[in-house]
Amino acid sequence: MSHLDTRVRAGPVDVTLTGERGETVAVLGPNGAGKTTLLRALAGLVRLDDGWIRLAGNDIARLAAHDRRVGLVPQRHALLPHLSVRANVGYGLRSRRVGRRAARERADDWLDRLDVAALANRKPATLSGGQSQRVALARALATEPELLLLDEPLAAVDAEATVALRRTLREHLGRFDGTCLLVTHDPVEAVTLADRLVVVERGAVVQVGGPAEVMQQPRSPWIARMLGLNAHEGTMADGAVQLVDGGTLVAADPPPDGTEVLATVSPESVALYPTKPDGSPRNTWQGTVGEVSAVGGRVRVHVHGAPDIVAEVTPAAAATLGLAAGATIWLSVKATEVRLTPL
Repeated sequence: MSHLDTRVRAGPVDVTLTGERGETVAVLGPNGAGKTTLLRALAGLVRLDDGWIRLAGNDIARLAAHDRRVGLVPQRHALLPHLSVRANVGYGLRSRRVGRRAARERADDWLDRLDVAALANRKPATLSGGQSQRVALARALATEPELLLLDEPLAAVDAEATVALRRTLREHLGRFDGTCLLVTHDPVEAVTLADRLVVVERGAVVQVGGPAEVMQQPRSPWIARMLGLNAHEGTMADGAVQLVDGGTLVAADPPPDGTEVLATVSPESVALYPTKPDGSPRNTWQGTVGEVSAVGGRVRVHVHGAPDIVAEVTPAAAATLGLAAGATIWLSVKATEVRLTPL
């Protein structure tokens, strides 16, 4: 039996998942997908319409939030403003009837582990986003939970503090003996912190797998686009993908006709031409240039056509082509550059 085994049905959310001891599972999805509802249900803050929550062999679905061995770090950290940092970390322990002295010692221990011991006597209002996150994490871990829930742990942290905090999270999650459920909409955060990814859209699981598998073969247009790929859903017909949004794409190794697929193409694989290209590229079509923007040392070009697509070219190529909004352009993509994932 898995350490965590749950089916959460709450409103539009219907998610089944498992987690093992020592495993970090990232729940990944767009805003409104149901990720936070899932976490709040596991924490006992949202009532289940149906389902179960089994943790360490016990059914905790009907237990009050304070009786579950669950630590929650909410997105806004929810530190009590009238208490010191030390008292905030000890609050969960005191609510579990740990004595005052023992709670203080454990709070100081966790503040030290998370490199914020010097903040023990400060109030939450004086802390930065990164400091608040470390204190909230210390508060959750001090209770020795069987399940740790992290809701967008890096969302309220500035870019400078993000790298250090991500390293701290990875270090402590690697030593955590329970299951950690990490909610995020950031694929980089998910890949660097999690052992397994669960992609949720519209309240349901659409893909489960290791980070490499999900990143290399996304089964969701949202996750593909978050990875910077062009993504189009369609159905195989006559050996080509008939795209939902219009147009067709041909791949080198197509599945049988009738198969519903997600077609993904890297922007770097899209070639642009001022006139219809010679030769016999399998995918060629005409479009109209939309937005043109600089991304690092490349130029990103949004082209409206059938299908719409994003291309990336060098600045020299962009200058030669005279790319500007409203210009007509020809595009081609090799069949070998079209990746198809059955849905």
